[in-house]
Amino acid sequence: MSTKLISTGIQFNDSTIQTTSNNIIGVSQTWQNLTGSRALATTYTNSTSRPITVSVIAGPTTASGDIQLLVDGVVIQRHYTNPDTSSLIESVYGIVPPGSTYRVNTTNLALTNWNELR
Repeated sequence: MSTKLISTGIQFNDSTIQTTSNNIIGVSQTWQNLTGSRALATTYTNSTSRPITVSVIAGPTTASGDIQLLVDGVVIQRHYTNPDTSSLIESVYGIVPPGSTYRVNTTNLALTNWNELR
């Protein structure tokens, strides 16, 4: 007897896994430089039907600082700069599911680059 479970484009049929190319990260997606249209401490929504990848770079700083990527209000990644080092640049990177919100918060760091694979 064959058991079948279907979940959002992925079909599990016994031990075989099948997927469609329209839900795989990176397939038919390109990196977009959105630095000019994104701002720190602002919430955005992934309104696409696919997961996107967000990569944000901030800095430099001569004081202690930190950068956080939040998805649906949960801190996914965080980096902290040590005040003993100068001119550090920090980055965060993560996947944002369709319909999810995301934002990048920083302390003592300025936005340098914001890219999204979409």
